[in-house]
Amino acid sequence: DGFVAVLDIPEHMKPWRDRPTRWENVTPDTQHTYLDADGVIQYRPDWDEPGYDQPVTQIQFGLGCITAYRTETDPARKDLYLTRAKAQAGRLIETRVETRGAWYFPYPFDFAHATHSGVDYRAPWYSGMAQGEALSLFIQLSELEGVSEEERTLYLAAADGAFASLLRADDATPWVVNRNSAGYLWIQEYPGNTPGTGDYTYNGMIFAMFGLWDYVRATGSELAAALFDGACTTIDRYFPLLRNERWISFYCQAHRVPTVSYHQHHINLLRQLHWQTGSPRFARMTDQLVDDYPAPTMPATATIAFTAGTHTLYRYDTDADGDYVASKGDAELERKTVTFTRDTQAPANRRRRIKDRGIYYRINA
Repeated sequence: DGFVAVLDIPEHMKPWRDRPTRWENVTPDTQHTYLDADGVIQYRPDWDEPGYDQPVTQIQFGLGCITAYRTETDPARKDLYLTRAKAQAGRLIETRVETRGAWYFPYPFDFAHATHSGVDYRAPWYSGMAQGEALSLFIQLSELEGVSEEERTLYLAAADGAFASLLRADDATPWVVNRNSAGYLWIQEYPGNTPGTGDYTYNGMIFAMFGLWDYVRATGSELAAALFDGACTTIDRYFPLLRNERWISFYCQAHRVPTVSYHQHHINLLRQLHWQTGSPRFARMTDQLVDDYPAPTMPATATIAFTAGTHTLYRYDTDADGDYVASKGDAELERKTVTFTRDTQAPANRRRRIKDRGIYYRINA
């Protein structure tokens, strides 16, 4: 549809600049993540279980370290951020599978999605989200002043290999890209086990598209620009299926499960597509999702104002923090009328849409 990658955007609008790795997280040791002996982040199901390589976790950690590296002023911290980013890239390069004239980054563990039927893999398996995000990691790392020419050459070769994987259709394996029955291009976060199938996951595809934008910016590739245009056209065409009007957007097209933890991701990702294309269509999508279900968090000192007069207060069936619980359904439990003789205020700690109703503030007085 003629979506063009706009490349001369401010630094803070470029991919991954909004997700720096904080200094206290540069050496993680949590229930699910830790660093191995090579400084590569590992994912573990729990404290006492062994960890393993998870490409998207490694890529996003590396990109976060690159973002932090750009703005860090302390030399020692800056050096460690770069060391961490290089370690993640090195592991991806070391474990790559070269096939079909492309580089693929394998998930070395079996995986079955807890709520999405059909997402059931035996190792090794591959994800279009990882393939596209790897593009961003390799391109962005190659541009830092702290890498040697030899490293830069390696990272650019890795980017070329990752990009090639986004040109391989589902007529052989492995594959992460296909056209749907209507001819629209999809980068599959969770490719199906048979050609033409998959979860058609929105956030994973857009994250991969950021890699295409980075690759176009760095190389000027007309083929990558065409692929970026095609992917943007797909998101534009299928936004009505992502959107769940006046409620939480759907995680994927295959299962259409409203997922509150990804709704704000969708808002942020579509906003970035607006920046990367200049298209008002993506800006409008962003605004619609904000209106459907705005971010519920409020500043600690937030207050709401009541004008003098009569107001109705409601109590809904939520969790202890006022958030939605599917089994409770935001059922109305109580209402009462109050009258104020003058304008007044009350503290509020949540703002969200109540299911099948408007947007409400939660008073925590």
